[in-house]
Amino acid sequence: MRTHPTSRQHFLAMGSLGVGLVVWLLTIVTGPRLGETPSNAPQPSDQQAVRLSELPPAYAEMVYWAVGLFQRAELELPELEISYVGLDAKGCDWRLGGHRRVGDLSQITLCETPNLHIREHLVLHEIAHAYLEHHLAPNRKARFKSLRGWTEWWNYDAAPWHENGAEQAAEILVWGLIDRPVGIVRIYQNTCAELDAGYRILTGRPPLNGFNDFCDG
Repeated sequence: MRTHPTSRQHFLAMGSLGVGLVVWLLTIVTGPRLGETPSNAPQPSDQQAVRLSELPPAYAEMVYWAVGLFQRAELELPELEISYVGLDAKGCDWRLGGHRRVGDLSQITLCETPNLHIREHLVLHEIAHAYLEHHLAPNRKARFKSLRGWTEWWNYDAAPWHENGAEQAAEILVWGLIDRPVGIVRIYQNTCAELDAGYRILTGRPPLNGFNDFCDG
């Protein structure tokens, strides 16, 4: 099960990427404006089991959009149980969202995120954790470790957030799947070539989208 950092640990872990986060907030504002739905947004098939709890319509729509991207990429997801805790930051362990595996099920918690594009990134990121925890083969995980050089897969007590292999992997899946350009600046080694190489190792296939607008230069 995923271990959660305290609020102070999380703040310190993210501090070294503070400038990058500012850039992230600026670069993710491309794409549809708040309240808009992309006309070509993929929809999940009936084969994917998704249970939603207390999700506002906008969040539910975004979950189905994200699941649809995984299906288009032919990346199998486990059964998902997704809950919404609104502005209760404590319910998200003082973060924007969280994931944990319970047997064959992935439980995802989402907190309120007023910016549409941060919300998109968050939903995809947490669902990426679900894919990785259930379907990342040990040999691919080992190759990803060799490529990226991380020492901890998911341990915030031993390594900052951005140095955890699981967080790097989730961010790379976001880049490869999302259907608009997005800046991946919450992790290092984030050139287009490095993101592309990571995605191919994690999934065994080329990125579904993988826009290069913000990952070079």
